[in-house]
Amino acid sequence: MTQNNLAIAYSDRINGSRADNLERAIGFYDANLTVYTFEDFPEKWAMTQNNLAADYSDRIMGEKPENIKKAIELYHNALTIRTREAFPQNHAQTLLNLGIAYRNVPDLQLAYNTFATAIETVEYLRSEIHSGDESKQKLAEEWNKLYLNMVEVCLKLKNYTAAI
Repeated sequence: MTQNNLAIAYSDRINGSRADNLERAIGFYDANLTVYTFEDFPEKWAMTQNNLAADYSDRIMGEKPENIKKAIELYHNALTIRTREAFPQNHAQTLLNLGIAYRNVPDLQLAYNTFATAIETVEYLRSEIHSGDESKQKLAEEWNKLYLNMVEVCLKLKNYTAAI
């Protein structure tokens, strides 16, 4: 947990070089994965895969296409545990991150498909709320970034009907 917390701290650190901070964060996440293994701590392993992918997406050192390729691989790893059935909220968050990575490649069709699956998961979460429209609206607002990314991809694909 300390390795994970250090990685998060370096990912968010504003002092020093952003590139160096991300490299340190990646190092701490890699060290974290020696303990949080798929076999022993699958949920923590998946969380680390997702967080490590986010840092590879933002990574400054190395080649950008290779960093995005690595991020996509790590997001897919996380999704083996972060399924809609087991962890729907984490599933949707990882799909959002993966969709953004695909958009940055750019592979707009994969981004669209990924965002669509994330939206299905968010709508599933909304359908599970039985306490009224206000709670459903609040959940939709929490996922505003997802919907905005989907609209952006739809516009780039010239799929104006879906964007609306």
